[in-house]
Formats: sequence, C-alpha cells, structure tokens
Amino acid sequence: MPHQIMPLPFKPPRLVGLSERLLVSHYENNYGGAVRRLNAIEQRLDGLDWGAAPVFDINGLKREELVAANSAILHEIYFDGLGGSGDAGGDLAAALERDFGSVSSWRAKFMACAKAQAGGSGWTLLTWSERRDRLTIQWAADHTNCLAGGMPILALDMYEHAYHMDFGTKAGAYVDAFMKNIHWERVAARHRRAVAQRDLSTGSASDDAVPAIAQRNCARTSIKEKISWCSTSALPRIWQSAAICCRGPSSEPPKRSPIGQMSYRKTGRLSSIAFTASRSAATPSPNCAVAASTQVRFRAALPPGMRSARALSL
Repeated sequence: MPHQIMPLPFKPPRLVGLSERLLVSHYENNYGGAVRRLNAIEQRLDGLDWGAAPVFDINGLKREELVAANSAILHEIYFDGLGGSGDAGGDLAAALERDFGSVSSWRAKFMACAKAQAGGSGWTLLTWSERRDRLTIQWAADHTNCLAGGMPILALDMYEHAYHMDFGTKAGAYVDAFMKNIHWERVAARHRRAVAQRDLSTGSASDDAVPAIAQRNCARTSIKEKISWCSTSALPRIWQSAAICCRGPSSEPPKRSPIGQMSYRKTGRLSSIAFTASRSAATPSPNCAVAASTQVRFRAALPPGMRSARALSL
C-alpha cells in the first residue's frame, strides 16, 4: 500500500518567525517529494527480478529507498515538533535535566550543534538511545546518518531548503526561530513512546512479584519501621508515583493508610527509590510515625528480570 503524506499538525500562519510560504514549500516539495519518491522506489523493487538483477541495480535502489524513507520519517518528526512555544516540562524536562544538566544546557548544546551545520546539509536530532539509556543530541550529515537503535523525538532540518527562502544564508537565525516554535507536548509524547518501547523489552512484574520488594529496611535514615508498597497494579515500566503504605504485624494484611509518595525509574539491578513522607490530617498508625517532608532513601531488590530504579525526589 502506498505511503500517505501526513497532514500538517499546525496552521503555518500561526508560527513565529517562519513564513507560511517557507513551511508550505518545505512540506509539499521536500517532505511530499520524499514520500512520492519512496513509493516509486518500492514499486520498482516490487517488480525486480532479485535473482537476475545486476548488483548495481539492487544496491542503488536499496540505497535510495533508505534515503527516501529516512527523509520522509525525519520530516514527519520535524513538522510534528512544530506549532507550540515555551519550554519542556514534566517528565521530559526531568529527562533533559538528568542527561544534560538542565533544560537550558540542553537547549544551548542542541542549538550549537545545529548552527555548526550551517552551509551544509543534514539534521540535528534529539534522540532516545535505549543502548545508552539516555537522551542524546545527534548530528547527522544526511538522511541516513542515524544513531543505531535510536529513536528521534525532535528533528531540526538543517538542509538549506528548510530555511533559505526566509533566511538566505543566515542559518543561525533559522535555528533561533525553530526553537521558539517547538510543540513540547508532542515531543514529550514521542519521548514517552520511545521509553515505553525500552520497557516492553524488559517485561513487567505481576502483582505476585510485588511482595518481593516489600518489608525492606530503610537505609541511611533513623526510621526503624519497615514499609511496603501496597500497590494493586503491576510494577510500572517507567515513571510512576505510588503510595507507600504501612504494614502491621505479619499476621495482618497491609494497612492502606498512605504516608507518602515513591517514584522510581529502572536503570540497573537494584532500585534506589526516593520516598517523600506526607502526614495526612488523619492520625497515622504507630507503624507510620514518619515526620512530614522526611525523605527516605532505600534500596530494594527488584524481582528477577526487572531492571533497577534510580533514586529521585518527588
């Protein structure tokens, strides 16, 4: 089935600093051209006699297929990332801070990488790398230079066709304008999907596995009580907050009085889980005598097959 041209997710006249004429030309001629070229190449490949075709035909068609496919996909990510404003927030902002020091530090590095490509051709990409377990800024000389196993979540087209109509040779001004129009909600959605792909490969634990992380002593704190995670759902695959509940004597079921919030992220074999206590209006049970705003950091072994968690404060 032929590949379809995806509709623009924004109204071109509403973008700041990028003209409608430039955006429409880029969309129709460069992105649309890549999709049409990919369809034509795949039609040729479908009719190819693979046993009799010369190797240069096979090599040429497969190379052009890769170029056209990557061009189409990267253009889709490029346009999907436009139409907003402001800065990253939520989990994506936390990921940028973790991997680059701060959102502003990421922004400075990403823009510098893009501006370094001025006068040439290629892409600057914000890519999730499962192998490196982090976001990375990726430089690409053309449509085929992508990080192996990486999933781009934001793409900045640095080919001259993306800016010359508005900016001439002033590629830096184009980069500045692009950064003012990023749609961070859609970028964050791509990031969540990319990380979810990673977690699908590691599997998830069932409810039966939850007790394996219960009743762990709190480390590096003066709190003597043991706490358990009384979650009724499977262990989450990525970021999630869960209530920490009190456990009474071993003969009693866990009490469901939440005394705080726990967050974690899998990174290795052990999990460092950050816990922030929050005393409710109701008087907690004796086993839950935890002062408000106390942070408890403890390590708990995850069930077999699960990856670790990184300590983070809520």
